This record gives sequence, structure tokens and C-alpha cells, in this order.
Amino acid sequence: MATYYVRVDGNDTNAGTGPATNQAWQTITKAVGATGVGVGDTVYIAPGIYRGNFTAGFTNPANEGQRITIAGNPTASLFTGVNAGPVILTNYLTDNVSFTLGDIFSISKNFVTVQDMIFYGWTPTPSPFYRPFSAPGASALKLYRCLFGVPSSNAQKPPILVTINAGSTGFTVDKCVVLNGTLAISTSAHSGAWDTQTVITDNIFIDNCTNSYNSECLSLYSSTSGQFGGVKIVNNYMQGAYGVHIYNALSTAFPSVIQNCYIEASTTAITSDVGNTSAMAQTYNILNAPTSVTNIGASATSKTNAFNPINGSISKIQGWADYPFISALSSLNAGVSAGINTNSPATDLYGTSWLIPATPSINAAEYASYTPSSQYLPTERNASTITIAPGSTSQSIELYLGATGLTFATSGLAAYYVRNQSAPVAITLVTQTATGAWSSGGFAEISSSLVPGVYRLDVPNAAFAANASDVTIVVRGAAGTNGAVLTVNLIAAPTDAVLVRMGPFEVKADGLGASDPLDIQKGAQHGIDIQCVDNNGAGIDITSATVTAKIYNSGATLVSTLTCTATYAADGRATFTLTTAVTNTPGTYTATITRTTGASDTQVFGPLRIYVRDI
Repeated sequence: MATYYVRVDGNDTNAGTGPATNQAWQTITKAVGATGVGVGDTVYIAPGIYRGNFTAGFTNPANEGQRITIAGNPTASLFTGVNAGPVILTNYLTDNVSFTLGDIFSISKNFVTVQDMIFYGWTPTPSPFYRPFSAPGASALKLYRCLFGVPSSNAQKPPILVTINAGSTGFTVDKCVVLNGTLAISTSAHSGAWDTQTVITDNIFIDNCTNSYNSECLSLYSSTSGQFGGVKIVNNYMQGAYGVHIYNALSTAFPSVIQNCYIEASTTAITSDVGNTSAMAQTYNILNAPTSVTNIGASATSKTNAFNPINGSISKIQGWADYPFISALSSLNAGVSAGINTNSPATDLYGTSWLIPATPSINAAEYASYTPSSQYLPTERNASTITIAPGSTSQSIELYLGATGLTFATSGLAAYYVRNQSAPVAITLVTQTATGAWSSGGFAEISSSLVPGVYRLDVPNAAFAANASDVTIVVRGAAGTNGAVLTVNLIAAPTDAVLVRMGPFEVKADGLGASDPLDIQKGAQHGIDIQCVDNNGAGIDITSATVTAKIYNSGATLVSTLTCTATYAADGRATFTLTTAVTNTPGTYTATITRTTGASDTQVFGPLRIYVRDI
């Protein structure tokens, strides 16, 4: 089981086993031809336009274990030197009406997955009829996150035609878009009925073509001599002259269902040429059409001509939200959480879980705001400053690069550090994880969904060696980001004593006699020297006393109790360490010092103000 790669600047004389220009194939014809992928293999296709007609000629897989995957990689995450974009297969030879005759992609093989691609082209009219995608007799075919379409003025036959051989397993169409045409399912003659296990879920069908050949979003054509069944049409959006058109009788032994679908039709939402009331059950649908159903049973759970306006992107146009095109305009939506869980997918076509309650909505898209992480755009070069003690080792820093999906091996990505008045030193980047142990040059994205564009970099120890006042770290060069610049000031933590006086308190820092609070960097484990004194400034003996420091947050909640160790007990001097239990959370804190020699002898000194800052 091998992995192959295709890119528009590759070469079919390459081995195809790597993503680089000098490794990858150049054409789809090579990838799916007889000398391309084999059973069990995967081929990834880089963003770009691939022109022509393509027919699968590889060896026919015999079972699920030999499934072949033909996958676009629109994010370009698997390729170097390629920008993200669509993976388009078309029969347009130019960007005008100049085309090659034939189906754009034809596959008559079993156990194949096709995903993350766009099939769009021109089909001659009125005859012969060609299609963007055809699968004659393809058993167990899976179509995932693809677009199939033709211009509305040209649509004469279905953009997708799938023929299921009698008795064979059907196919799955999941999270796809079909424009200006029909998804047509047909079967050959058979001696009896059978369960095709066909699933059509989370798809969008928009058909602006009204000619007689192509007026429905989805058609089911069964041979009169043997009916197929087991078709599940769930959580789809359909807009056209007809929603679903059934041409012959379906199987009553293996009933089919239409559920949680939103159908906008100018003629009939669901129609059958013959009676299919026992073979096709429709429930929990919104059917907005002059005629809701013909030769299909009505359902009390389905809504007809319901008040349910689609969003149509008006929320984004008007600037008050960014809801999906087919999601309703308000929570009054009759379809929100109005579906049924049986047969439904776990998420909508955007991958969003159904809203609480968890009952699916009647639609392909949930009512929710969508701001995918992939839409994060890089800012101007990010520059910031932090402080680290000279000689520190195993230090990791966080950088904002804006773009997501970068790795240590991303093409063009480079990192350097510059100690003041010294030449730049390259940092060799290596693989890392967000929480892995420090490794010199380690580079990893922290979370593309929670903090998109933020990366961890493990800085080599030599960068923070003593005898320099500062170090500048630069990460740059990858497509989609302007890079980041971070200046690190090499400053040792202060060790001066702090006086905590009883009564009207006074805090003296750095021996200047000023009433200054302590300023602590986030995440530091900071040693603090204190002296307990009376109102005249004389030290109070803490010999044999128990001395503790209690740290309170700005809400007066005790967050830490720390033991103080005497350093000069007769003069009231002691030390304690402020741990990360406090300093991991930036904010304003207050410390009090308690001296106890017995049940009836307790003195409280302070308070001492402490600021923890995320510098």
C-alpha cells in the first residue's frame, strides 16, 4: 500500500512517491491509469487546474481492505512550495468554451474513495451526453467533500451519474455540492430486490436548470424487473424544480427514507411516477413547494410551506453574523433541532455538532456562526519583547506567525537568533509537539483551532548564554506569513531584600526606600527575602517562631500558603519561594507574613503587594 502525489509542476516520468516537484507525477491520467495507483494505495493531488478527460484504468479492488483513495489536498499541507487552493478537474481546455468531449472523470471500479475535489465543465448539448463525473457499475464508491457542476445554460444531463450493478453495494455521497443538475442513481435489471446500503447525507443541491432532461436535484431510477432499496437520504438541502424524483418502484423489502431534508422546489418536493408509499418513508422534512409529495406518503412530522427563510449570506452582507448560506435567519427557524437522530450524521456538512438539544436540525447546515481557523490571515510581522535570565537553558518561546498548518519542514521556513552585536546564527528546526520535552530547534503549532497561528519554538541554549544584553529571534520565509520577531532581554532576577513592616505598612525594594510592589514575571519560581520589623524599623526576633507567607488574589481568596525559612532569625530576616501555583496566573496578589510562637502569640506583618505580569 503506497502513497503517491500529483502536482501541476511535477513530471509523469517521476516515481510519484514524493510531494516535491522532482518526485510527484504531473497528470491525473498517470495517477489513475494502469501504471498509476494500485489496490490499497492513496494518491494526493495538489491545488491546481487539471484539464482533460480522465478514466480510471487501475486494477479493480476486490474488497474493502484494497480500497483506493483519490484525494485532493486543497490546504496544500502535504506539498512544499504550493499555496492552498481548489483542486479542479475540468474538460475546459481554456477558460472559455473550448472543451474536450467525454466525461471529465469516469470510474467503473469498486471500493474507491474520491474526496476534496471539484469536477466542473461543459457538456455538449443536446447529444451526446457527457458528465463531470460518472461511475457506471461502481460498487461501494464513496464521494466526500466534492463539488460537481456545469453552467446552468448548459445543463442537459446529470453532473453525477452512478449506476449500481444489480445486487451490488451502492455508494455514499457525504458533504458534497451539486450545481445545476441531478445526482442520478440507476440500477440494472435484477431478479429480485436488494439492499444497496446507499447513503446521501449532508449535501447541498442547487439546480437552476429547468430543461426536461435535468429538472430534479436527486433521481432514483430502478429497473422494473428488480427493485433496489435501502437508500438513506438524510440532512440535505435541495433547491430546484423537483427535489427527489423516483422513476420506478423501489423495494418494499428494503425500505428507503428521506429524513431531515429541506427541499425548496418550484414544482414538487418529492415525486414518484408510481406508488412508493411503502417503499419510501419521508419524515421530519421541510417541503416548500406547490405540491409537497406525489405517490409518497405524507407525514405529520414534516412541515409544508413552513416559515423558514434561509440566510443566503445576508447576515454577513449586513455585518451582524456569519451564518451558513442555507441556515435560517433566526432562532424561530422551524428546522432547528426539529429532526430525528435515526440515520442522521453526527455533524452537519461543516463538521459542526448539532446544537443543544442534540436532535439534528432539518437541513444540511446547523444554525451557528462559522469562522474556520483556515480563514485566519497573517498580520504584519509580529514583534514583541520578553525577559529571560542569562544562562537559562531548555527555554521554549511562543511566536505568532498568523498562518496555520506550518511545520518544521514547511518550504522556506527559517529561524535565526542574533546576540547583540554578533552575526545571525541559524536555528535548525526539528519536529516537536505542543507539550513535548524541550529539544533544540523544536517547532510545532500549539493548536490550530484554539490559538491558530501560534507556534512553539525551542531555542538553542547558546542563544541565552551569559555576556550578552539581549537576543533577537526571527522566524520567517514560509508562504502565507510575514514572520515574527522576538527580542529577549537577558536580565537576572533581582535578589534585593524586601522589608515588610507591621502597622501602616511600607514596602522597600532595591534599598531605595520607596513604597514599590514586587513585579514578578509569569511562570517564575521567585525567591523573596523579607524582614519582619517593628514601627521603628528594628528587626523582630523570629528564633523558634513559625513564619509563613499567605498569598491572596485580588478577590481576597487564599491561593497559596508558603513556609518561610529564617536566614538571620535574630534580626527577623527570612526567605520564601513564590511558586508557579501563584505566578502561572497573571494578576494582582497580596502577601501577609505571620509569626507564631504559641497559641497566644501571633503577629501578622504586611500586606505586601505583588504583581504577576505576562511580559
